[in-house]
Amino acid sequence: MILSFKDKSFFAYVSSSTTLGKTKIGKANVSTRPLLNLPYGSVVELQNKKTFFHTEDDEISPEVYDFDFDSSQAKDNRNLLSSKLGNDSQNLSGEDITKLQQSGSSGGDIISKLIENSSTFAGKTEFSKAKYIAKKQLKYQPRARIIRCLASTICSVMFGRNPGKIMNIR
Repeated sequence: MILSFKDKSFFAYVSSSTTLGKTKIGKANVSTRPLLNLPYGSVVELQNKKTFFHTEDDEISPEVYDFDFDSSQAKDNRNLLSSKLGNDSQNLSGEDITKLQQSGSSGGDIISKLIENSSTFAGKTEFSKAKYIAKKQLKYQPRARIIRCLASTICSVMFGRNPGKIMNIR
C-alpha cells in the first residue's frame, strides 16, 4: 500500500509479522501492523513517530482552531518582531513539548498548547494563522491516506520521489 502524506508519499508493506511489517518514514522505523484490515482511503495519524492509529475524520489537515475574523484587525504583520537570539514569543520550551509527546498527547493537543502559549498568535493575520497551523500540523500531527497500489499510483509516487530514477517518464 501507499501512505500519502500532505507533502510526500511512501510505500508500506503491511504484515502481521513484527519484523516484516515496518516501513521507514523519515528517520524512524514505524510499525505498519495497525494498518492491517483498514480500508483504502482511510486516514491514519502518526503518533510520536512510532505508531499509526486510525482517525475518525476523513481530513488530512484537520481544523484545530476556529478563526474569528475581526474587521478592526490590522491587515499586516508589521507589529510582529522576532529577536535575533531566539524565539521569545513562544512560552513553551522544546523540553515541554517533548514531555507532552512522551505523555501520549495527541498532535492536536500539542498544537493547541503551542497556540495558547504563543504571545504573537493573536496579532497575526488570518492567513498567517492558517500558515502557522499548517506548518505545526506537518511536524506534530502528520496524517496519511492509505492508497491502493495500482500502476498509475505507483508511477505517480515514483515520479514524485525520484523522477531521475525512472528516467523522467510519467
